[in-house]
Amino acid sequence: MYTANVVTSDAEAYFQGNQNALDNIKRLTILQTSDLHNHVSGYGPFNDYTPLDTTDNDMVKGGYARLAAKILEIKMSLSIAGFPCLIIDSGDYFMGTIYDLTGQVSPVTLIIMQTIGYNAITLGNHEFDWAPDGLAMMLSNAIKEEFNVPVVATNLVTNPDDNRDDGIEQLIAQQKIVEKKVMSYTNGLTVGLLGVMGKQAALYSPMASPVTFRHKDGSIYGYIQDKVDELKNQDNCDIVIVMSHSDVTDDHDLIKNVSGIDIIASGHTHDALSEPKDDSGTLIINPGRYGEHLCRLEILYNTKEKAIVGNTFELIAIDDSISGNSLIHSNIKLAEATLSSTISAMGMLPLTETVAIASFPLELTPGQETGIGNLVSDANRAIANQLRVADQNPYYIGVAANGYIRDYIYPGKTGIVTFSDIYNVLPLGISPLATPGYPLMSVYLNANEIRALCEVSAMVKLGIDPKLVDDYFLNLSGIQYNINSNNPPGYMVDKVKFFDPGDSDCTDVDNMSPLEDIWPYNETPITIVQEGITPTVNPASGANFYTNTTNIWIPSQKQYRVAMNLYVLQMILQLATNDDYKNYADLVPKPKDKDGNIIDLEALVTPEGFKSYCIDFDPTTEKKDDLKEFVALWQFLSNFPQQDGTPIIPPNSPYDDQFIQQTISRITNN
Repeated sequence: MYTANVVTSDAEAYFQGNQNALDNIKRLTILQTSDLHNHVSGYGPFNDYTPLDTTDNDMVKGGYARLAAKILEIKMSLSIAGFPCLIIDSGDYFMGTIYDLTGQVSPVTLIIMQTIGYNAITLGNHEFDWAPDGLAMMLSNAIKEEFNVPVVATNLVTNPDDNRDDGIEQLIAQQKIVEKKVMSYTNGLTVGLLGVMGKQAALYSPMASPVTFRHKDGSIYGYIQDKVDELKNQDNCDIVIVMSHSDVTDDHDLIKNVSGIDIIASGHTHDALSEPKDDSGTLIINPGRYGEHLCRLEILYNTKEKAIVGNTFELIAIDDSISGNSLIHSNIKLAEATLSSTISAMGMLPLTETVAIASFPLELTPGQETGIGNLVSDANRAIANQLRVADQNPYYIGVAANGYIRDYIYPGKTGIVTFSDIYNVLPLGISPLATPGYPLMSVYLNANEIRALCEVSAMVKLGIDPKLVDDYFLNLSGIQYNINSNNPPGYMVDKVKFFDPGDSDCTDVDNMSPLEDIWPYNETPITIVQEGITPTVNPASGANFYTNTTNIWIPSQKQYRVAMNLYVLQMILQLATNDDYKNYADLVPKPKDKDGNIIDLEALVTPEGFKSYCIDFDPTTEKKDDLKEFVALWQFLSNFPQQDGTPIIPPNSPYDDQFIQQTISRITNN
């Protein structure tokens, strides 16, 4: 275990190259990445990324050419000095950009990890976005190209009675996915590695079924303890490192319930730690997201005391100050050319093709209405309405959750927004038809369920409960709602109005209509709480939240058509049965088909069941092709006013945050 937070003077001598200063002191350098999300060309405007030029001050952060250059530089200097280096990743290297599509043939991130010399990686929740067989396909495709970095997934459990995870089981049998990894170094140090998917991260992987992660009834702790003991006592490991794809609470609970973990190399939260966190003698490090930073942790281990006796840490910024590795950059350019050709043949555009011009940034602000949130939800509603058959019901609402809007839109140096930039806004998921990208679904909700969607966002906005994180904030196109924060949670949204379905940008406030059949606002909440039930006090806000209630809202018969993507639909259906959110069971809508039948979650994962609810990209043909959300966004942009043939994202519109704040907001507070 860790026993000191500073390097001792004797240890400093060792760091300075005097390897014989202390015979019982061993040095190890750990380099960690996490949550790369396939940001091969960094995070920022695609056309601005210039990794071989450090003179142009481009704003793009990260990028694999730069990351590779820094890792290889450190690795080389340590090798020359005779010191060992461990390179690891804590998951979510897939799913986040257009480079995800390389996974179908040659997963570029895994190939570059192999080239750099990573020693081990673990699995994050987004590795399962294409379901277990999709993950197995991507790993197998990389293995065909000599990828041999072990995937350490200690708490992963497959189902032998379900063929949907057979590909994962085959990789386990081939020892490509392992429960542990032991690294032995020439200086005599032995390191044991485990990989853990946290409980909260697992909740964000609805496509992982039938794979599970040992979280039921806290059984994970005993299992991980056995593995730590095995590493220490049977494999004679001096140090145990957990590559953890977990939130802060899950990491803390792991340390609290499992002894013997020396270091947690954490991920999932996207929050970089500027220095190691000492939690009860265990060091926690986290590099954040998208390759914007690299963690470098130097530790000194005393073999006599059997403890880490010192450390130094650096959170290294990966930016334009680093000259990228030219070989890695050349390989990426070849992959880009192949990818552009492939997606062009599929009816999409090359990565560098201009889609629009932006003169202002479109970014998310946690818990707030934003231009990019409005843009995505408006695109869902508008394109769904454009594609519907004339005699079908219109789409009243478009839904987009903050949690899957991954990249933002920046004007950069030129204002050019490429096809790659647009895809990267909504890159996640796959449909049961095995085509990448989350599809848009046609569902029906009644008036009170629509109010419930608003209520969930209101609770996120006001920070009512820490469990309702910003990922659950829903951007809602087609409605305007009012939050009365004087009412208790569950009753805060007291007015909801519709924009006309033909009002694609939701600006015609003079022709709005009230939501019908909604619960009677003039009744005080306590009168509709079941008699004898005492309201509980939310510890975060002090507000009353009424649990165990019945008939919170008057039943509504009228159904309204809604466009939301498959992920949001699955999350809504799962929340109704998740113990962590049981207090909000009455706020969880029950999406239905056009005949009022509640949608079965299991039916959505089968191709035939899925086709019953997905929005058809081309309703004029007999074949049903699902409308991808990123395609809806791309097509919606083409409707904007053009300059020299290029659509312009309009300022002073619902997509401009200043307009929202000063002119028309879809969320009011009275």
